[in-house]
Amino acid sequence: MAALTGDDLARFYLGLKTLVESSNLAWAEYDVAQLRLTIGYRDGSIYAYPGVSPEEAEDFALADSKGEWRHQNLPTSRPYEALVKAAAKGRKGARRGRR
Repeated sequence: MAALTGDDLARFYLGLKTLVESSNLAWAEYDVAQLRLTIGYRDGSIYAYPGVSPEEAEDFALADSKGEWRHQNLPTSRPYEALVKAAAKGRKGARRGRR
């Protein structure tokens, strides 16, 4: 896992979707005007976290483990918005008819 650097760090601060190295998170973007961190997860879900200060966004960007940072700093008790929920696990699609 790694901290964002160079172009990736600049993209993140410009509010552009930035890929992150994580086993659980796929990408992140930070909107400084809205103070909102949006995270896309590997399962396809997308969550937005309002009220994230620039200092918190910087801590996230520089964290070696993005998933650990999210777990410790954005608990489910903190406000969030589910923009896209992951598909239910289990059956994959409709069952085909029997012959």
